[in-house]
Amino acid sequence: MKTHIIESGVVINTILATVAEAQTAFPSAICIDGETGGIGWAWDGTTLTPPPAPPLTLADYDAALTAHLDAVAQTRRYADRVSCSVRAGYVGPFQAEGIAFAQWMDACNATGYSMLEDFQKGIIPQPTIAEMIAALPAMVWPA
Repeated sequence: MKTHIIESGVVINTILATVAEAQTAFPSAICIDGETGGIGWAWDGTTLTPPPAPPLTLADYDAALTAHLDAVAQTRRYADRVSCSVRAGYVGPFQAEGIAFAQWMDACNATGYSMLEDFQKGIIPQPTIAEMIAALPAMVWPA
């Protein structure tokens, strides 16, 4: 049986013991059944609740933007954003797509970075990843 050890309303450990065994070993802590929840979860005396998600980092936004750019390039059977945009520099049947994609990618980067800059300056609340992606311009492929 798993048992949570709780101090100051937060699960600080989970051990393999009965609640009674845990309470004997940790007399100053609150010990409860540990089948749900985990370390870091909050205990209000009745219910366990998960800790809040950590705030998004610039790396999280960058990874999401990169994944979005790659996914759009892949809709045209390119491996990723790089293999699509590099076509802009080569005369051939894919140059127009490469140019359009590279210009769109720059516009996406400018939009995303501007949004994050506005957040860092306190102008807007922190956007979610979905809000950032939704704010990006739409890709228009050449006919």
